[in-house]
Amino acid sequence: MGTLVESILKRKYEISQSLIDGLKKEIKLMEADHGQTLKEMESFVENVSKYLKDKEDAFLKHEEELRILK
Repeated sequence: MGTLVESILKRKYEISQSLIDGLKKEIKLMEADHGQTLKEMESFVENVSKYLKDKEDAFLKHEEELRILK
């Protein structure tokens, strides 16, 4: 079961990263027209990226703890 969960989490992370990368590209393309607002959006995307990574790490740690308890 751990392998399935890890596989799902890995795919979810890959999709999230792809989405984040796409948002970053769009922000850079539009930055010339909108300036500071887009810099704030880029900061938001970075924060979301960190949040997703932290949640993934916490979940994997929790799963490892459950494996140890078994």
